[in-house]
Amino acid sequence: MCGHWGPEARPGAPWVFEFNKNSHVRNTLVHVYSLCVGGIECSRKLFDEMPSQDTVSWSAMIGGYVRAGLSADAVALFRKMQVSGVKPDEVTMVLVLSACADLDMDDKTIVSRTSVIGGMPMHGYGSESVALYEKMINAGVVPGDVAFIGLILACSHSGLDREGRKYFTLMKEKFGIEPKILH
Repeated sequence: MCGHWGPEARPGAPWVFEFNKNSHVRNTLVHVYSLCVGGIECSRKLFDEMPSQDTVSWSAMIGGYVRAGLSADAVALFRKMQVSGVKPDEVTMVLVLSACADLDMDDKTIVSRTSVIGGMPMHGYGSESVALYEKMINAGVVPGDVAFIGLILACSHSGLDREGRKYFTLMKEKFGIEPKILH
């Protein structure tokens, strides 16, 4: 259906500007464009041109990337979301976890898993963050210092002080990572 809308339905068309004043409409348009064949670029353009993005906006765009099979882009956008200070909700976290599951076991996966390990404890999912770290280790992925920041944060937020100390020791002794102020 999207391919038949023609140029008047593209971001920047006059009728889009009129509806673009409403955040619900903007978020819906980001979602709808992302469903179209080849529409992910239009969706991202609309997302980037929003005066402000809320959690729903970020989730709509991240979800668009996931549905389009662009999991690395979804995870990269999630990192930008974290940096921007917008807090993800449960929907965002499910989308990011889905994106991570789609990625192969390579450097991108290390980055994506580290992002999720660091993001989950901020929303009450500290135990799940620790479980994801353990899965990563069992899969043979060597964590970096940023993964340990997230992991120790997860332990701290979940009352897992003993485990946090254990991971801090492992970080130094097993992985040779020197503690930094964030650890």
